[in-house]
Amino acid sequence: MTEAADRANILLVDDRPQNLLALEAILEPLGQNLVRASSGAEALRELLRQDFAVILLDVQMPGTDGFQTARIIKSRERNASTPIIFLTAISREDAYVFEGYALGAVDYILKPFHPDILRSKVAVFVDLYHQREQARRHAARLRESEERFRTAFTHASIGMALVAPSGELLQVNGALCELLGRSERELLERRAADLVSPHDAATAAALADALLTGRRASYQLEHRLLHARGHEIWVRLDAALVRDGADSRPLHIIYQIQDITLRKRAEAEREELIRAQTARAEAEAANRAKTEFLAVMSHELRTPLNAISGYSELIEMGLRGPVTPEQMSDLGKIRRSQQQLLGLINEILNFAKLEAGQVHFDIAELPLREVLGGVDALIEPQVRAKGLRYIDRAQNAAVAVRADVEKAQQVLVNLLGNAVKFTGAGGEVCLDCDWDDRTVRLRVRDTGIGIPDDKLIAIFEPFVQVNPRLTRESQGVGLGLAISRDLARAMGGDIEVDSQVGRGSTFTLALPKA
Repeated sequence: MTEAADRANILLVDDRPQNLLALEAILEPLGQNLVRASSGAEALRELLRQDFAVILLDVQMPGTDGFQTARIIKSRERNASTPIIFLTAISREDAYVFEGYALGAVDYILKPFHPDILRSKVAVFVDLYHQREQARRHAARLRESEERFRTAFTHASIGMALVAPSGELLQVNGALCELLGRSERELLERRAADLVSPHDAATAAALADALLTGRRASYQLEHRLLHARGHEIWVRLDAALVRDGADSRPLHIIYQIQDITLRKRAEAEREELIRAQTARAEAEAANRAKTEFLAVMSHELRTPLNAISGYSELIEMGLRGPVTPEQMSDLGKIRRSQQQLLGLINEILNFAKLEAGQVHFDIAELPLREVLGGVDALIEPQVRAKGLRYIDRAQNAAVAVRADVEKAQQVLVNLLGNAVKFTGAGGEVCLDCDWDDRTVRLRVRDTGIGIPDDKLIAIFEPFVQVNPRLTRESQGVGLGLAISRDLARAMGGDIEVDSQVGRGSTFTLALPKA
Protein backbone atom coordinates (compact mmCIF):
# COMPACT_ATOMS: atom_id res chain seq x y z
CA MET A 1 0.00 0.00 0.00
CA THR A 2 1.15 3.50 -0.76
CA GLU A 3 2.36 5.46 2.29
CA ALA A 4 -0.03 8.28 3.28
CA ALA A 5 2.65 10.92 2.74
CA ASP A 6 3.27 9.66 -0.81
CA ARG A 7 -0.41 9.48 -1.89
CA ALA A 8 -1.67 11.84 -4.55
CA ASN A 9 -4.90 13.79 -4.12
CA ILE A 10 -7.66 13.13 -6.69
CA LEU A 11 -10.60 15.56 -6.76
CA LEU A 12 -13.99 14.06 -7.66
CA VAL A 13 -16.60 16.73 -8.57
CA ASP A 14 -20.28 15.74 -9.18
CA ASP A 15 -23.59 16.99 -7.82
CA ARG A 16 -24.98 13.45 -7.56
CA PRO A 17 -23.85 11.44 -4.48
CA GLN A 18 -24.33 8.13 -6.27
CA ASN A 19 -21.95 9.21 -9.02
CA LEU A 20 -19.33 10.19 -6.44
CA LEU A 21 -19.77 6.84 -4.74
CA ALA A 22 -19.30 5.03 -8.06
CA LEU A 23 -16.13 7.00 -8.85
CA GLU A 24 -14.70 6.18 -5.44
CA ALA A 25 -15.36 2.48 -6.02
CA ILE A 26 -13.60 2.59 -9.39
CA LEU A 27 -10.55 4.55 -8.20
CA GLU A 28 -10.12 3.07 -4.73
CA PRO A 29 -7.71 0.34 -5.99
CA LEU A 30 -5.21 3.09 -6.95
CA GLY A 31 -4.60 3.69 -3.24
CA GLN A 32 -4.66 7.50 -3.49
CA ASN A 33 -6.52 10.21 -1.52
CA LEU A 34 -10.00 10.60 -3.03
CA VAL A 35 -11.57 13.99 -2.21
CA ARG A 36 -15.30 14.65 -2.84
CA ALA A 37 -16.89 17.92 -4.01
CA SER A 38 -20.62 18.14 -4.73
CA SER A 39 -20.48 21.46 -6.58
CA GLY A 40 -18.14 23.74 -8.50
CA ALA A 41 -17.91 26.12 -5.56
CA GLU A 42 -16.95 23.32 -3.20
CA ALA A 43 -14.33 22.11 -5.69
CA LEU A 44 -12.78 25.60 -5.82
CA ARG A 45 -12.59 25.70 -2.03
CA GLU A 46 -10.76 22.34 -1.99
CA LEU A 47 -8.27 23.67 -4.57
CA LEU A 48 -7.49 26.54 -2.25
CA ARG A 49 -6.58 24.09 0.51
CA GLN A 50 -4.45 21.55 -1.39
CA ASP A 51 -3.06 20.48 -4.75
CA PHE A 52 -4.40 17.59 -6.85
CA ALA A 53 -2.86 15.17 -9.29
CA VAL A 54 -6.01 15.16 -11.46
CA ILE A 55 -9.57 16.51 -11.31
CA LEU A 56 -12.59 14.45 -12.49
CA LEU A 57 -15.21 17.13 -13.24
CA ASP A 58 -18.88 16.60 -14.16
CA VAL A 59 -20.03 19.00 -16.88
CA GLN A 60 -23.75 19.32 -16.00
CA MET A 61 -24.08 20.71 -12.46
CA PRO A 62 -26.49 23.26 -11.04
CA GLY A 63 -25.09 26.68 -10.27
CA THR A 64 -21.49 26.78 -11.45
CA ASP A 65 -21.29 24.05 -14.10
CA GLY A 66 -18.16 22.07 -15.03
CA PHE A 67 -17.02 24.43 -17.80
CA GLN A 68 -17.30 27.50 -15.60
CA THR A 69 -15.50 25.70 -12.79
CA ALA A 70 -12.69 24.65 -15.19
CA ARG A 71 -12.36 28.19 -16.49
CA ILE A 72 -11.85 29.52 -12.96
CA ILE A 73 -9.36 26.71 -12.11
CA LYS A 74 -7.23 27.43 -15.20
CA SER A 75 -7.24 31.14 -14.45
CA ARG A 76 -5.39 30.50 -11.20
CA GLU A 77 -1.62 30.23 -11.64
CA ARG A 78 -1.31 27.63 -8.90
CA ASN A 79 -3.82 25.26 -10.57
CA ALA A 80 -3.32 26.14 -14.24
CA SER A 81 -1.39 22.93 -14.98
CA THR A 82 -3.66 20.58 -13.01
CA PRO A 83 -5.08 17.95 -15.43
CA ILE A 84 -8.92 17.99 -15.80
CA ILE A 85 -10.99 15.07 -17.10
CA PHE A 86 -14.56 16.03 -18.01
CA LEU A 87 -17.30 13.46 -17.33
CA THR A 88 -20.79 13.86 -18.89
CA ALA A 89 -23.85 11.82 -19.83
CA ILE A 90 -25.73 14.63 -21.59
CA SER A 91 -23.38 17.06 -23.33
CA ARG A 92 -22.35 14.78 -26.17
CA GLU A 93 -22.35 17.28 -29.04
CA ASP A 94 -19.03 18.11 -30.65
CA ALA A 95 -19.39 21.71 -29.59
CA TYR A 96 -19.31 20.70 -25.93
CA VAL A 97 -16.36 18.41 -26.52
CA PHE A 98 -14.43 21.19 -28.30
CA GLU A 99 -15.26 23.65 -25.53
CA GLY A 100 -14.00 21.17 -22.95
CA TYR A 101 -10.68 20.74 -24.68
CA ALA A 102 -10.49 24.49 -25.29
CA LEU A 103 -10.69 25.02 -21.54
CA GLY A 104 -7.57 22.88 -21.10
CA ALA A 105 -9.10 19.50 -20.39
CA VAL A 106 -6.86 16.51 -20.95
CA ASP A 107 -9.83 14.22 -21.69
CA TYR A 108 -13.58 14.29 -22.26
CA ILE A 109 -15.27 11.03 -21.26
CA LEU A 110 -18.89 10.17 -21.98
CA LYS A 111 -21.02 8.23 -19.53
CA PRO A 112 -21.40 5.38 -19.14
CA PHE A 113 -17.62 4.63 -19.20
CA HIS A 114 -15.64 1.48 -18.67
CA PRO A 115 -14.26 1.44 -15.10
CA ASP A 116 -10.89 -0.05 -16.09
CA ILE A 117 -10.37 2.55 -18.83
CA LEU A 118 -11.16 5.41 -16.47
CA ARG A 119 -8.95 3.91 -13.77
CA SER A 120 -5.99 3.49 -16.18
CA LYS A 121 -6.32 7.07 -17.44
CA VAL A 122 -6.37 8.46 -13.91
CA ALA A 123 -3.41 6.22 -12.98
CA VAL A 124 -1.36 7.83 -15.76
CA PHE A 125 -1.88 11.29 -14.28
CA VAL A 126 -1.18 9.99 -10.79
CA ASP A 127 2.12 8.58 -12.03
CA LEU A 128 2.94 11.88 -13.72
CA TYR A 129 2.13 13.71 -10.50
CA HIS A 130 4.42 11.45 -8.49
CA GLN A 131 7.18 11.98 -11.02
CA ARG A 132 6.74 15.76 -10.84
CA GLU A 133 6.73 15.67 -7.06
CA GLN A 134 9.85 13.56 -7.01
CA ALA A 135 11.56 15.95 -9.42
CA ARG A 136 10.36 18.92 -7.33
CA ARG A 137 11.68 17.41 -4.10
CA HIS A 138 14.96 16.53 -5.81
CA ALA A 139 15.26 20.08 -7.14
CA ALA A 140 14.48 21.46 -3.69
CA ARG A 141 17.14 19.27 -2.11
CA LEU A 142 19.57 20.32 -4.82
CA ARG A 143 18.80 24.01 -4.21
CA GLU A 144 19.17 23.47 -0.48
CA SER A 145 22.49 21.70 -1.00
CA GLU A 146 23.69 24.43 -3.32
CA GLU A 147 22.65 27.07 -0.81
CA ARG A 148 24.47 25.29 2.00
CA PHE A 149 27.57 25.02 -0.18
CA ARG A 150 27.30 28.67 -1.21
CA THR A 151 26.95 29.78 2.40
CA ALA A 152 29.84 27.60 3.57
CA PHE A 153 31.97 28.72 0.61
CA THR A 154 31.28 32.42 1.13
CA HIS A 155 31.69 32.51 4.90
CA ALA A 156 34.52 29.97 5.28
CA SER A 157 37.35 31.20 7.51
CA ILE A 158 39.93 29.81 5.06
CA GLY A 159 40.39 30.62 1.39
CA MET A 160 38.08 28.86 -1.09
CA ALA A 161 38.17 28.82 -4.89
CA LEU A 162 36.44 27.08 -7.79
CA VAL A 163 38.70 26.65 -10.81
CA ALA A 164 37.61 25.60 -14.29
CA PRO A 165 39.38 22.68 -16.02
CA SER A 166 41.01 25.30 -18.26
CA GLY A 167 42.50 27.02 -15.22
CA GLU A 168 40.31 30.14 -14.94
CA LEU A 169 39.08 31.12 -11.50
CA LEU A 170 35.29 30.79 -11.44
CA GLN A 171 34.54 31.77 -7.86
CA VAL A 172 36.53 32.93 -4.82
CA ASN A 173 35.56 33.83 -1.27
CA GLY A 174 36.44 36.79 0.91
CA ALA A 175 39.02 34.90 2.96
CA LEU A 176 41.06 34.16 -0.17
CA CYS A 177 40.83 37.79 -1.30
CA GLU A 178 42.12 38.91 2.09
CA LEU A 179 44.88 36.29 2.09
CA LEU A 180 46.20 37.35 -1.33
CA GLY A 181 45.55 41.08 -0.92
CA ARG A 182 43.36 41.24 -4.05
CA SER A 183 39.72 42.03 -4.79
CA GLU A 184 37.32 39.39 -6.07
CA ARG A 185 37.30 41.06 -9.49
CA GLU A 186 41.10 41.01 -9.68
CA LEU A 187 41.21 37.31 -8.86
CA LEU A 188 38.47 36.33 -11.32
CA GLU A 189 40.44 38.02 -14.09
CA ARG A 190 43.39 35.69 -13.46
CA ARG A 191 44.24 32.06 -13.94
CA ALA A 192 44.99 29.93 -10.91
CA ALA A 193 48.53 29.31 -12.16
CA ASP A 194 49.22 33.07 -12.07
CA LEU A 195 48.92 33.02 -8.27
CA VAL A 196 51.44 30.21 -7.68
CA SER A 197 55.06 30.97 -6.79
CA PRO A 198 57.51 30.07 -9.58
CA HIS A 199 59.23 27.76 -7.08
CA ASP A 200 56.10 25.54 -6.91
CA ALA A 201 54.49 26.11 -10.32
CA ALA A 202 55.63 22.81 -11.88
CA THR A 203 54.41 20.71 -8.93
CA ALA A 204 51.04 22.48 -8.78
CA ALA A 205 50.49 22.06 -12.53
CA ALA A 206 51.36 18.34 -12.41
CA LEU A 207 48.91 17.66 -9.58
CA ALA A 208 46.09 19.60 -11.27
CA ASP A 209 46.68 17.55 -14.42
CA ALA A 210 46.52 14.36 -12.36
CA LEU A 211 43.07 15.41 -11.13
CA LEU A 212 41.71 16.26 -14.57
CA THR A 213 43.00 13.05 -16.16
CA GLY A 214 41.54 10.84 -13.45
CA ARG A 215 44.87 9.69 -12.01
CA ARG A 216 43.92 11.27 -8.70
CA ALA A 217 40.60 12.16 -7.07
CA SER A 218 42.08 14.70 -4.65
CA TYR A 219 45.37 15.85 -3.20
CA GLN A 220 46.95 17.90 -0.41
CA LEU A 221 49.93 20.14 -0.93
CA GLU A 222 51.97 22.74 0.94
CA HIS A 223 53.28 25.39 -1.41
CA ARG A 224 53.64 29.14 -1.90
CA LEU A 225 51.22 31.66 -3.40
CA LEU A 226 52.01 35.21 -4.48
CA HIS A 227 50.58 38.15 -2.52
CA ALA A 228 49.59 41.30 -4.40
CA ARG A 229 52.57 43.08 -2.79
CA GLY A 230 54.99 40.55 -4.24
CA HIS A 231 55.93 38.46 -1.22
CA GLU A 232 55.22 34.73 -0.93
CA ILE A 233 52.65 33.12 1.36
CA TRP A 234 52.93 29.53 2.50
CA VAL A 235 49.58 27.70 2.28
CA ARG A 236 48.17 24.23 2.75
CA LEU A 237 46.02 23.43 -0.25
CA ASP A 238 43.32 20.70 -0.35
CA ALA A 239 42.00 20.05 -3.86
CA ALA A 240 39.21 17.83 -5.17
CA LEU A 241 37.70 17.41 -8.64
CA VAL A 242 33.93 17.78 -9.14
CA ARG A 243 32.52 15.82 -12.10
CA ASP A 244 29.20 15.97 -13.96
CA GLY A 245 26.88 13.28 -12.58
CA ALA A 246 25.62 12.31 -16.02
CA ASP A 247 28.76 11.85 -18.11
CA SER A 248 31.58 12.19 -15.50
CA ARG A 249 32.88 15.21 -17.36
CA PRO A 250 35.16 17.41 -15.14
CA LEU A 251 33.20 20.48 -14.05
CA HIS A 252 35.63 22.27 -11.76
CA ILE A 253 38.27 21.84 -9.08
CA ILE A 254 37.44 23.05 -5.59
CA TYR A 255 40.36 24.34 -3.54
CA GLN A 256 40.54 24.93 0.22
CA ILE A 257 43.50 27.20 1.01
CA GLN A 258 44.80 27.68 4.55
CA ASP A 259 47.54 30.16 5.49
CA ILE A 260 50.46 28.33 7.18
CA THR A 261 53.05 31.09 6.86
CA LEU A 262 53.47 31.49 10.62
CA ARG A 263 53.87 27.73 11.07
CA LYS A 264 56.47 27.57 8.30
CA ARG A 265 58.31 30.53 9.82
CA ALA A 266 58.32 28.84 13.22
CA GLU A 267 59.57 25.59 11.64
CA ALA A 268 62.37 27.47 9.85
CA GLU A 269 63.35 29.25 13.07
CA ARG A 270 63.32 25.94 14.93
CA GLU A 271 65.48 24.30 12.27
CA GLU A 272 67.87 27.26 12.36
CA LEU A 273 68.01 27.01 16.14
CA ILE A 274 68.74 23.28 15.93
CA ARG A 275 71.49 23.93 13.36
CA ALA A 276 72.95 26.66 15.54
CA GLN A 277 72.81 24.43 18.63
CA THR A 278 74.39 21.58 16.69
CA ALA A 279 77.12 23.85 15.33
CA ARG A 280 77.74 25.29 18.80
CA ALA A 281 77.91 21.81 20.32
CA GLU A 282 80.33 20.70 17.61
CA ALA A 283 82.42 23.84 18.08
CA GLU A 284 82.46 23.34 21.84
CA ALA A 285 83.47 19.71 21.39
CA ALA A 286 86.23 20.71 18.98
CA ASN A 287 87.34 23.45 21.36
CA ARG A 288 87.44 21.01 24.27
CA ALA A 289 89.45 18.58 22.17
CA LYS A 290 91.85 21.38 21.21
CA THR A 291 92.15 22.53 24.82
CA GLU A 292 92.81 19.00 26.03
CA PHE A 293 95.38 18.51 23.29
CA LEU A 294 97.16 21.76 24.16
CA ALA A 295 97.21 20.89 27.85
CA VAL A 296 98.56 17.38 27.23
CA MET A 297 101.10 18.62 24.70
CA SER A 298 102.31 21.39 27.03
CA HIS A 299 102.79 18.98 29.91
CA GLU A 300 104.59 16.47 27.70
CA LEU A 301 106.92 19.12 26.28
CA ARG A 302 107.85 20.55 29.67
CA THR A 303 109.35 17.23 30.83
CA PRO A 304 112.15 17.04 28.21
CA LEU A 305 112.71 20.82 28.47
CA ASN A 306 113.26 20.51 32.22
CA ALA A 307 115.67 17.65 31.53
CA ILE A 308 117.58 19.85 29.06
CA SER A 309 117.81 22.58 31.70
CA GLY A 310 118.99 20.13 34.37
CA TYR A 311 121.71 18.48 32.28
CA SER A 312 122.89 21.87 31.01
CA GLU A 313 123.36 23.03 34.59
CA LEU A 314 125.28 19.80 35.44
CA ILE A 315 127.65 20.36 32.54
CA GLU A 316 128.01 24.06 33.37
CA MET A 317 128.91 23.17 36.99
CA GLY A 318 131.76 20.95 35.66
CA LEU A 319 130.34 17.75 37.10
CA ARG A 320 130.98 16.03 33.77
CA GLY A 321 134.46 17.41 33.38
CA PRO A 322 136.17 20.73 32.62
CA VAL A 323 134.17 23.24 30.52
CA THR A 324 135.90 25.60 28.11
CA PRO A 325 134.79 29.27 27.75
CA GLU A 326 133.36 28.47 24.30
CA GLN A 327 131.37 25.55 25.71
CA MET A 328 130.13 27.76 28.55
CA SER A 329 128.85 30.30 25.99
CA ASP A 330 127.05 27.55 24.08
CA LEU A 331 125.51 26.25 27.31
CA GLY A 332 124.17 29.77 27.99
CA LYS A 333 122.53 29.83 24.56
CA ILE A 334 121.00 26.39 25.20
CA ARG A 335 119.65 27.54 28.58
CA ARG A 336 118.17 30.79 27.14
CA SER A 337 116.52 28.91 24.27
CA GLN A 338 115.13 26.38 26.73
CA GLN A 339 113.69 29.18 28.88
CA GLN A 340 112.13 30.89 25.86
CA LEU A 341 110.54 27.67 24.67
CA LEU A 342 109.34 26.92 28.18
CA GLY A 343 107.77 30.39 28.33
CA LEU A 344 105.90 29.73 25.07
CA ILE A 345 104.68 26.38 26.34
CA ASN A 346 103.54 27.98 29.59
CA GLU A 347 101.53 30.51 27.55
CA ILE A 348 99.82 27.70 25.65
CA LEU A 349 99.14 25.83 28.90
CA ASN A 350 97.70 28.96 30.54
CA PHE A 351 95.44 29.55 27.53
CA ALA A 352 94.22 25.94 27.63
CA LYS A 353 93.42 26.26 31.33
CA LEU A 354 91.50 29.49 30.75
CA GLU A 355 89.42 27.94 28.00
CA ALA A 356 88.73 24.89 30.15
CA GLY A 357 87.69 27.08 33.10
CA GLN A 358 90.44 25.62 35.27
CA VAL A 359 92.02 28.93 36.35
CA HIS A 360 91.25 29.97 39.96
CA PHE A 361 90.73 33.64 40.73
CA ASP A 362 91.27 35.11 44.19
CA ILE A 363 89.36 38.39 43.80
CA ALA A 364 89.92 40.90 46.60
CA GLU A 365 89.80 44.64 47.25
CA LEU A 366 93.37 45.96 47.28
CA PRO A 367 95.29 49.22 46.72
CA LEU A 368 96.40 49.82 43.15
CA ARG A 369 100.01 50.23 44.23
CA GLU A 370 99.91 46.64 45.55
CA VAL A 371 98.91 45.49 42.07
CA LEU A 372 101.67 47.56 40.49
CA GLY A 373 104.30 46.48 43.00
CA GLY A 374 106.99 44.47 41.26
CA VAL A 375 105.72 45.24 37.73
CA ASP A 376 108.33 47.96 37.17
CA ALA A 377 111.10 45.62 38.28
CA LEU A 378 110.02 43.02 35.77
CA ILE A 379 109.77 45.41 32.84
CA GLU A 380 112.74 47.72 33.37
CA PRO A 381 115.40 45.21 32.20
CA GLN A 382 113.58 44.89 28.88
CA VAL A 383 113.29 48.69 28.63
CA ARG A 384 117.05 49.15 29.17
CA ALA A 385 117.88 46.39 26.68
CA LYS A 386 115.88 48.19 23.97
CA GLY A 387 117.16 51.66 24.84
CA LEU A 388 113.70 53.04 25.68
CA ARG A 389 112.40 55.57 28.18
CA TYR A 390 109.87 54.20 30.71
CA ILE A 391 107.51 56.48 32.69
CA ASP A 392 105.29 55.15 35.51
CA ARG A 393 102.66 57.73 36.52
CA ALA A 394 100.34 55.19 38.17
CA GLN A 395 102.55 53.95 41.02
CA ASN A 396 101.35 56.47 43.58
CA ALA A 397 97.64 56.55 42.58
CA ALA A 398 95.50 56.56 45.73
CA VAL A 399 92.77 54.22 44.55
CA ALA A 400 91.76 50.59 45.17
CA VAL A 401 90.56 47.94 42.77
CA ARG A 402 88.77 44.60 42.93
CA ALA A 403 91.10 42.07 41.28
CA ASP A 404 93.29 38.99 41.63
CA VAL A 405 96.69 40.62 42.23
CA GLU A 406 98.68 37.88 40.48
CA LYS A 407 96.41 37.87 37.39
CA ALA A 408 96.30 41.68 37.19
CA GLN A 409 100.11 41.81 37.31
CA GLN A 410 100.29 39.14 34.61
CA VAL A 411 98.08 41.27 32.34
CA LEU A 412 100.08 44.47 32.99
CA VAL A 413 103.41 42.74 32.39
CA ASN A 414 102.09 41.38 29.09
CA LEU A 415 100.81 44.79 27.96
CA LEU A 416 104.04 46.53 28.98
CA GLY A 417 106.13 43.75 27.43
CA ASN A 418 104.27 44.13 24.13
CA ALA A 419 104.81 47.91 24.25
CA VAL A 420 108.55 47.37 24.70
CA LYS A 421 108.63 44.64 22.07
CA PHE A 422 107.08 46.77 19.33
CA THR A 423 108.73 50.13 20.12
CA GLY A 424 112.01 50.98 18.46
CA ALA A 425 115.16 52.23 20.22
CA GLY A 426 114.80 55.76 21.57
CA GLY A 427 111.03 55.39 21.97
CA GLU A 428 108.87 55.76 25.05
CA VAL A 429 106.59 53.51 27.11
CA CYS A 430 104.31 55.10 29.67
CA LEU A 431 101.96 53.69 32.35
CA ASP A 432 99.31 55.97 33.82
CA CYS A 433 95.79 55.68 35.22
CA ASP A 434 92.50 57.43 35.94
CA TRP A 435 89.22 56.38 37.49
CA ASP A 436 85.58 57.22 38.09
CA ASP A 437 82.98 55.94 40.55
CA ARG A 438 82.95 52.44 39.06
CA THR A 439 86.11 51.78 37.07
CA VAL A 440 89.88 52.18 37.33
CA ARG A 441 91.64 52.45 33.97
CA LEU A 442 95.35 51.59 33.59
CA ARG A 443 96.77 52.83 30.28
CA VAL A 444 99.91 51.48 28.62
CA ARG A 445 101.07 53.94 25.93
CA ASP A 446 103.94 53.47 23.51
CA THR A 447 105.45 55.24 20.52
CA GLY A 448 105.90 52.03 18.58
CA ILE A 449 104.89 50.83 15.13
CA GLY A 450 101.13 50.92 15.80
CA ILE A 451 98.39 48.56 14.65
CA PRO A 452 96.30 48.83 11.43
CA ASP A 453 92.58 49.55 11.96
CA ASP A 454 91.54 46.26 10.39
CA LYS A 455 93.60 44.33 12.97
CA LEU A 456 92.35 46.05 16.14
CA ILE A 457 89.76 43.34 16.81
CA ALA A 458 91.74 40.38 15.48
CA ILE A 459 94.72 40.95 17.80
CA PHE A 460 92.69 39.61 20.73
CA GLU A 461 92.03 36.29 18.98
CA PRO A 462 94.27 33.30 19.85
CA PHE A 463 97.39 32.81 17.69
CA VAL A 464 96.82 36.03 15.72
CA GLN A 465 99.93 38.07 14.94
CA VAL A 466 99.77 41.55 13.44
CA ASN A 467 103.30 41.29 12.04
CA PRO A 468 104.50 37.66 12.10
CA ARG A 469 108.07 38.71 11.26
CA LEU A 470 108.36 40.98 14.29
CA THR A 471 106.60 38.43 16.48
CA ARG A 472 108.97 35.68 15.46
CA GLU A 473 111.91 37.92 16.25
CA SER A 474 110.38 38.63 19.67
CA GLN A 475 109.59 35.00 20.44
CA GLY A 476 105.75 35.20 20.49
CA VAL A 477 102.95 32.91 19.35
CA GLY A 478 100.04 35.34 19.52
CA LEU A 479 98.47 34.21 22.79
CA GLY A 480 99.45 37.02 25.14
CA LEU A 481 96.58 39.42 24.34
CA ALA A 482 94.01 36.64 24.14
CA ILE A 483 95.02 35.41 27.60
CA SER A 484 95.19 38.94 29.01
CA ARG A 485 91.71 39.88 27.81
CA ASP A 486 90.22 36.63 29.17
CA LEU A 487 91.88 37.28 32.55
CA ALA A 488 90.64 40.89 32.61
CA ARG A 489 87.06 39.87 31.79
CA ALA A 490 87.14 37.09 34.38
CA MET A 491 87.93 39.80 36.97
CA GLY A 492 84.98 41.92 35.83
CA GLY A 493 87.06 44.20 33.62
CA ASP A 494 88.18 44.39 30.01
CA ILE A 495 90.94 45.53 27.66
CA GLU A 496 90.54 48.10 24.90
CA VAL A 497 93.01 49.40 22.33
CA ASP A 498 93.50 52.60 20.35
CA SER A 499 96.30 52.80 17.79
CA GLN A 500 97.71 54.66 14.82
CA VAL A 501 100.18 53.08 12.47
CA GLY A 502 103.58 54.74 12.89
CA ARG A 503 102.45 56.75 15.95
CA GLY A 504 102.03 54.07 18.60
CA SER A 505 99.32 52.29 20.59
CA THR A 506 97.41 52.68 23.86
CA PHE A 507 96.10 49.59 25.65
CA THR A 508 93.64 50.26 28.48
CA LEU A 509 93.09 47.72 31.26
CA ALA A 510 89.79 48.47 33.03
CA LEU A 511 89.23 46.96 36.48
CA PRO A 512 86.30 47.39 38.90
CA LYS A 513 86.89 50.14 41.47
CA ALA A 514 86.74 48.96 45.07
